[in-house]
Formats: sequence, C-alpha cells, structure tokens
Amino acid sequence: MLWSVFAVVSLVACTSRSVPGPSSTDPYPPLGVLRAEAPVDLIAPDSTLIRTVGAEGFMNITGRQSAFYGHVYGTRTLNDEVFAYFDREFVRLGWKPDRRPILSSGEAHGWGWCKPQLYFRLAIFDREQYARVGIPDGDKYWTVYDARVQGTTDQCPSAR
Repeated sequence: MLWSVFAVVSLVACTSRSVPGPSSTDPYPPLGVLRAEAPVDLIAPDSTLIRTVGAEGFMNITGRQSAFYGHVYGTRTLNDEVFAYFDREFVRLGWKPDRRPILSSGEAHGWGWCKPQLYFRLAIFDREQYARVGIPDGDKYWTVYDARVQGTTDQCPSAR
C-alpha cells in the first residue's frame, strides 16, 4: 500500500507543470516580458535571420535558470562592425556595457549589456563550428551571431 502511494506521488511530481512567471522561487522575468523588450528587435545592418531562440525559465540541477529570447543572424559584416552596432545602440538606449558573458561551445567572442533585471548577450559563433551548431549555409556569412535577452539577478556594473 505504501509503495503504491509513493508511486502515485512520484508520477504526479514528475509530470506536473509549473506555471511560468515571477514567484518567490523565480526571481526572473517571464518569457513574455523578455519578448516585449525593444532591444530584441535590434538587427545589425545587412543581417539575415537564421532562427529565433527562446524558452521559459526552468529548474535544473544548478538551480533556477532564466527565460531567454532572441535571434541568430548571419551577415557578411565583420565581427567588429556587428559589435560596434550593438554597443552604439545599447548605450543610446541606456543599457550599461557588461563584458561578462560566458561563451557556449561553438562561440568565439561575446559581449553583454545590462539594466535592472535584464541582460542582453551578443555572441559571435566560431566559423569552424558552424556545421556543428546547426548553421545552415554557413559559408554565405562572414559573421553569425546570437543576440538574446535574459533575466538576471546580478547588479549592473557602475562604470564602463
């Protein structure tokens, strides 16, 4: 009898979905808030949309992870020009530069900008890794970049 109760409780716990959104256990803004942020629509000149990326926040073994939303683009513009465009636009919009992004496998360079509760991450993919990370027709582009916003609980730096 006790075993059957344990089995039912385990089944319910493993299949129940949590409702996304801020709560006492989720300090991050939900996906809908991130999608409404104007910077997610910034696109460096002459860029082509490759794919949209995003997900609601979730819990994993290291704790709560923020929702994120953004896009992957390809362009025949150089890395430095892509960075310069985003840096100019984010500073103009009042976001603070923050050079702390952790690169994922397949990424060569990264930069970030923040404002309270939000962090925008720009990452340039390594050309040698295009096929491995699913960049179709990678040889068409000089630069492929991932531009996304996510929630954060970290403080923005006070100076550039």
